Amino acid sequence: VHAQNRYRSAKMKDEINIEESKFPKWILALISLLPILLWPLFFYGSMFIFDDPSVNKTHQYFSFYGINAYPIYLIVNTLIANKLYNRNNKICIVFYLWPIALFGLILFYIFWN
Repeated sequence: VHAQNRYRSAKMKDEINIEESKFPKWILALISLLPILLWPLFFYGSMFIFDDPSVNKTHQYFSFYGINAYPIYLIVNTLIANKLYNRNNKICIVFYLWPIALFGLILFYIFWN
């Protein structure tokens, strides 16, 4: 019983040390914002949404603005991650890295399918 309690307390101390360690958040923020560099390419490609005259115009405009507003999504995501950094590092890291994971999956789907 005492060995289990010591193991639990040691495990809790290790978890606390992980959460208290300060990783330079500017590196994660920079990695999270890297997809913004692709924005001119997406903007150029999104202009061709309007080529099909038979499609609903409302759908075309929502798609156009939704695609071209993705830098705003990334910036807001980075701001939320900065707010969460002092409270919970693990959630913060998830917020920082999901854009890179999403773009990686998209690139994987485009080039290997």
